[in-house]
Amino acid sequence: MCSFLVQIVYGIVSIASIAMTIVSMVTPGWSLYTFPELSDVVDDINQGILPFTCAMPGDYVKPNTIFAWDDCGEWFNNLPWTEKLVVASMCIGLAFQMVTFAWNVFTICACCCKKYILHPLYLLTGLAVIFLGVAVIIYAIFQDEYIELRPPIGPAPPVYVDSYIGYSFWLACGALALNVGFISH
Repeated sequence: MCSFLVQIVYGIVSIASIAMTIVSMVTPGWSLYTFPELSDVVDDINQGILPFTCAMPGDYVKPNTIFAWDDCGEWFNNLPWTEKLVVASMCIGLAFQMVTFAWNVFTICACCCKKYILHPLYLLTGLAVIFLGVAVIIYAIFQDEYIELRPPIGPAPPVYVDSYIGYSFWLACGALALNVGFISH
């Protein structure tokens, strides 16, 4: 009975972790860039890791589409290698979280040999932790490099940019923490 209740709690927390990961991936709050000297001319920039349109910054988004699939390959190819690693690690970590949840549901329904089929949960959760951890650490280290400023034309003063880690990053950290909690239970 105790194992069953623990697995129910594990499943509920797993759903929360998956939701936090998905929300962190699709919201535009991984970084916030502000331009102190140009605040009256230039708006702040919120940047996420997965844009809804796959459009390049400043491009015209095709009407009546959510995804401009033709642009997704170009968008991904133009990312810095570190951001490609973050996107890939988050996607793989999310996949492992989903497989972990499915395996947990399967083991809840198992009548016999339950104690033997529970062990892959630790491995799957550990892999989710590794990939989410790689994404969070790489983004935290390299997040200042994800904005590209074009050099000024002619004699112009330099543009200074302040960058801040945003709420989407912290959601990913929360999902990582929940997964670490899964392993330690």
